[in-house]
Parts: sequence; C-alpha cells; structure tokens
Amino acid sequence: MSKPQDIRIRTTQKMITKALIDLMKKEAFSKITVIDICTQAQIHRTTFYKHFEDKYQLLEFTLLDIEQKFDDFFPAYDAAMSDIKSYYLNAFRSILEFISQENDFFLNGIFYQENNYVNQVFEKTVYSYLIKRLKNDSTHYNVHFDAPVHIISLYYTGALISLTKWWLLNHQPVGINTLVSYFERIDN
Repeated sequence: MSKPQDIRIRTTQKMITKALIDLMKKEAFSKITVIDICTQAQIHRTTFYKHFEDKYQLLEFTLLDIEQKFDDFFPAYDAAMSDIKSYYLNAFRSILEFISQENDFFLNGIFYQENNYVNQVFEKTVYSYLIKRLKNDSTHYNVHFDAPVHIISLYYTGALISLTKWWLLNHQPVGINTLVSYFERIDN
C-alpha cells in the first residue's frame, strides 16, 4: 500500500499549479519562466525545484490535475441508457461546459498558436484519458465497441480538440448544445 502524500506537499503543489494556470490565462506557456511561476505562487525557486524538475514537468502535472477535474464533469454512465453514443455526446457537452468555465486558460494557455508543446501534451492527455474512460466503461458496464479502444480514442481526441479549438478561437459562435448537435450529425 502506498504511503499517503504529505498535506504540505499537496498544498505546495496546488499553489504552484494554480500559479501556472493563472499565468497561462494571460500569457503563452513558452514565455512563462520558472521565476514567473515562483513569483505568482509566492515561493522560492528552491521550493519549486523540490517539487518539479522544470516548467514542462509542472505542465504535465497540471494537465493531469485538469484530467481529474474532467472526471468530475464526466457524467455517470447510465446502464439503462439506450445507446452508448448518447452517453458520449452528453460527456462531450459536459467537457465543453468545463472548458467554457476555464475559457481563458484553454484559449490562451492550451490552444494559443505558439504553444505547440502544450498542444501536444494536451492531446496526449486527452487521448490517454479517453482510453482510460473507454476501458473502464467497457469493463464495468459491459459496453462493447465496434473498433479497438485506441482507435476510437485517437479519432475522438482529434475531433474533440479540433472542434473545441475552433469553438474557442472563434469566441464560441454557437452554443454548447448546437456544437454537440453538429458533432452528433457529423458522427452518424
């Protein structure tokens, strides 16, 4: 059994993560320095380096934290639901609602043009997340898919990221329900 993490460590990591998120709401990740993060978190650089090797490791840690928040927004699977597609459309709606609440972070921090590294890490995180969700649903709810889970995850990762990026960069020109209905029509 693994030892629970010290509350002071978790608290410091949350402060550093929040600092990065706050900075990424205003500035491209490539322009943010460890010193900027430390100043925002009101910590010394040595404290930062006790927890993270560099800002890239912090970014990955931050995206894993966001993945956990996605889990909180992801609707519970309803075994009585008539089709799995409705479930995942509802999940897409929930994720869009989460992203719209964190609009500045995703618009400036994740999808900003100069953030190629951030885009790649985010894509990898979404892909891993979808694989985990599909495998979990398959196992726990006896859901069967017509294609391998990694292919489905890759397909939906590209679709979800592209649509969400378009939606945010164009200042959400349609409502969430309309975007989900477009996704549903395209995916038929």
